[in-house]
Amino acid sequence: MSTLKVNVTANYIGQIWTSVVMIAFVPLYMEILGSEAFGLVGIMLSLQAISQLFDFGLGGAVNREISIRVNRKASCQSISTLVRTIEWVVWPMSIIIGTLIFMCSGWLAEVWLHGKSFSDSEIGNALTIIGIVVACFWPSNFYSNCLSGLELQPLLNLIIAVSTTVRCVGVLPCLYSIEPSITVFLWWNAIIGIVQTLVLMCAVWWKLPKIASGRSFQFDEIKLISNFAAGVFLITLLALMLTQIDRLMLAGLTSLSDLGHYTIAVSVSAGVGRLILPIFNALYPRFSRLVSLRDGASMLILYRQGCQLASVILSVIASVLIVFSEQIILLWTGDAHLSNQVKDIVAIMVAGVAINGLLNIPYAYQLANGWTNLSVLANGLSLLFAVPFCFWAISNYGMLGAASLSVVLNLANVFITLPIMHSRLMPGKWGQWFFKDSLPAILVAFCSSIICLNIIPEITRDLIGFVSLVVTCIVVGILTGLSSSVVRLWVVSFFLNRKTLG
Repeated sequence: MSTLKVNVTANYIGQIWTSVVMIAFVPLYMEILGSEAFGLVGIMLSLQAISQLFDFGLGGAVNREISIRVNRKASCQSISTLVRTIEWVVWPMSIIIGTLIFMCSGWLAEVWLHGKSFSDSEIGNALTIIGIVVACFWPSNFYSNCLSGLELQPLLNLIIAVSTTVRCVGVLPCLYSIEPSITVFLWWNAIIGIVQTLVLMCAVWWKLPKIASGRSFQFDEIKLISNFAAGVFLITLLALMLTQIDRLMLAGLTSLSDLGHYTIAVSVSAGVGRLILPIFNALYPRFSRLVSLRDGASMLILYRQGCQLASVILSVIASVLIVFSEQIILLWTGDAHLSNQVKDIVAIMVAGVAINGLLNIPYAYQLANGWTNLSVLANGLSLLFAVPFCFWAISNYGMLGAASLSVVLNLANVFITLPIMHSRLMPGKWGQWFFKDSLPAILVAFCSSIICLNIIPEITRDLIGFVSLVVTCIVVGILTGLSSSVVRLWVVSFFLNRKTLG
């Protein structure tokens, strides 16, 4: 369990640093590049997310398979063969993905995107470079899954944190010294993408169990994980369509400038979504191992701990961002007009992402048990609803309508999908998950945030305003943490251990 706590802690340090670095520079990029060019950055992020479909679930399957094999002497030595086999799929696929985006760039520029300050040819050239960026970053996801399966999250997060810092900070000298253009921005991302991928690849092969025999492609390895990988692929396919459909339809129905503003809200809400990844990445391989050992008692304890911890962290950050959305955006960007434009969009998107975050630990539990059908069915039905809903919502309410899709779909999962999941894997435990592990933290966090909003004087864009928000987060965090039985137990245990050591 100590290794698990180290992994969770390392994941959070890495994710918080990565999120802060990525979000902090968004207003500066917006100022340098302009709203339309930043809309193209939003397209790049969407295409990067969509491209993960083309691993066909192999990344998630490899993560699970490695976590099961790594502590078994009989199968430990076969991990290298598994990784080498999947590499023969990953690298050619990255080239295919880049080529597909290149081939579609002209059509996308003419038919899909609507620019005012950019011509169709300029947008097409930008999309071509975006294809290269996507191809360079694409194999990173596979190697990240390998390190996660080996439970080497500290090393993984160190690499990602350094890469993200160089990517976000290093582009600024390029923009100032070469040219403040989207072309320079994208080429810098492509360079960092291939470097990050190669470093992750070297780290994986450095940490894999050493074997005397050669490593080669073995089709049997693909057959072994194919069924589970197919389920993960379908889940990922449908989930990505659900998470990207608002941006893709918004790009077609509105202007690149609106998409640029929407991308700001996406950047903030994505930071909230990343807060659940450290817990998911640490628990998923551990769940997989416990399932293989048939240790149901330990699974239940770990499951409740993960759900309560996720609820506390997500509730604290989401409640402060939602209640103080206008003040935080103004403090962040310094643009009163922009903060007034996107405050409601940010609040709605953060709510949707936070609810989705609560579903991630149950989802990890489903994957560890090898059950993918439920999520495939739920996402498929959600997509059938999402397309007409999104078209209607964007046509009538614009960006607010697009943002509302996530809230509607994730609430449906909470009250429909999760009861079904618990009835099969943990009979009678949905009520415990909702009323004991999730709801208390949510209520306390929002109530305390609203009270702080009415107590704290107006938040100004200076050090005092920043300190006021930090104090608010601390107060809300303490009160919300005390609402969780797991967090209370950890706090008491921590102080008792310190007293014993003293």
